[in-house]
Amino acid sequence: MKKSLLLLMIIAAFSCNQKNTQKDNEINISEEVTTQKTTANTLENSEVLEKLQGTWTNNLDYLSTLTFEGNSVINAYQDTLSIRKVEFVLGNSCLNAPAVAEEDKKDLYITTKGKPSECYLIKELNDSILKMTFVDGNIDLIFNRKK
Repeated sequence: MKKSLLLLMIIAAFSCNQKNTQKDNEINISEEVTTQKTTANTLENSEVLEKLQGTWTNNLDYLSTLTFEGNSVINAYQDTLSIRKVEFVLGNSCLNAPAVAEEDKKDLYITTKGKPSECYLIKELNDSILKMTFVDGNIDLIFNRKK
């Protein structure tokens, strides 16, 4: 009888320890997600974000435009046909490939949220020109600010 009681106490202690470990892991994951959200929010208040605001016309097809409004971009064709609004974040790397983060390229990567997630590297951004590369396809895109 004593052996059975001892065995039950050991199993109970082991089970409690397992639950605490799982809870600790959940807390660590939650803290990691919170840290990522905080970083994204900080990056959204950048000078790059301010420069992106407004409407840009594609150099290869003037009917294609991007309109940046806060942390969303509206991709439109012919002003009304095929309109798509997508949220994005700025960072030092693509969100789906954080291992290639480059500190000297702060806020120069645009990663769209949702599926599919796309990533663009801003190569040039000023009052009149936006040059960026679609990272997955290594495709260069050039836009002029719409007046």
